Amino acid sequence: MGKNYLSDSHATRMLILFFLGSSLAYNNALSAGQDNWLSIVIATFLALPLFYMYSFMKIKINARHIYDINRYTFGKYLGTFFNIFFIISGLFLSAAINRSYGEYLITISMPQTPIIVPLIIMALLAAWGARSGIVALSKWGNFFFFVNAPLPTIVFIFIIPFINIDNILPIMYNGITPVIKGSLYSLALPFAEILMFFTITFQLQSNKSYYKIFTKSILVSGLTLAGVTLLQILVMGFNLYDISFFPTHALASKISIGAFIERVEITMLIATSTAGYVQICIGLLGATVGICDLFKLNGHEVIVMPCCLLMINVSYFLYDNLIDLVDMYVNYWKYYIYFICLVIPFASFIILLFKTKILKKTNI
Repeated sequence: MGKNYLSDSHATRMLILFFLGSSLAYNNALSAGQDNWLSIVIATFLALPLFYMYSFMKIKINARHIYDINRYTFGKYLGTFFNIFFIISGLFLSAAINRSYGEYLITISMPQTPIIVPLIIMALLAAWGARSGIVALSKWGNFFFFVNAPLPTIVFIFIIPFINIDNILPIMYNGITPVIKGSLYSLALPFAEILMFFTITFQLQSNKSYYKIFTKSILVSGLTLAGVTLLQILVMGFNLYDISFFPTHALASKISIGAFIERVEITMLIATSTAGYVQICIGLLGATVGICDLFKLNGHEVIVMPCCLLMINVSYFLYDNLIDLVDMYVNYWKYYIYFICLVIPFASFIILLFKTKILKKTNI
């Protein structure tokens, strides 16, 4: 099947980790207010056709990755131009996630540590993962999926006494408009970011596997995120949720059973950090694959370390603090993601349909 072959189960679990990484750590769809969990549910089902569209294009032309799709649909020069945007997206995504987890670590557990220390450590680990390839990364993700999977259930069981149903009532008090806005935001962040998975070269068991793994991973991760967000609102109330940079950590910190079970939030730190590691690796790997495709290089391993060093510099110098990072994500990054992961793919899909129709007429 080739060195980039992934089993359906490994691919599904890795995608779930990719999706839930930074999404669990930070706030989501704040514009929807206390109905943000509902916006995430809507965005989950809106995302499915997007991934079906990408899967259709990859299967239709037997593409290795999104870079092949862009060249086929837009032509050599315009396709290469758009491919550069995807390369930049991969590097920028990995740098932003790296910085967000660096801020996460020093804010909640190591306040005296210089930010550059966790940035370098996480980046070097990501370079190791990207250099090892997608197959090794999927096996790593499969292991940590089973380590992390029980945590939301455990947190839910112990947090039940703190739930206040009044925190989400009345539902849609401000109407449907904020919910729709929140769902469109969630569609861009974090759902559309998973399309970076198509920047890497991978093979699955069959053509049907593409639709199956994305359906499972989007539904499981999207509904899990909606459930966790709902639980955060139920326990903390939206006002506290809104001003909290790390609501999952704040939620888990409430769990304390005598002197026996305390500091449960450290388990959430480990869970979100391991999932975030997958995000950084995928972004870095996708960027290196794109650079190799752009310059016709054989093997991505040679340029992983230069890209890693660039990622460290971007993650360190691009933001002054956590507030700047959040401001960039909320006010600017979503528009770039709309263009890269929604506008360009839809245009590719339309062009591919026209090209397929013309080829059929020519053959007739």
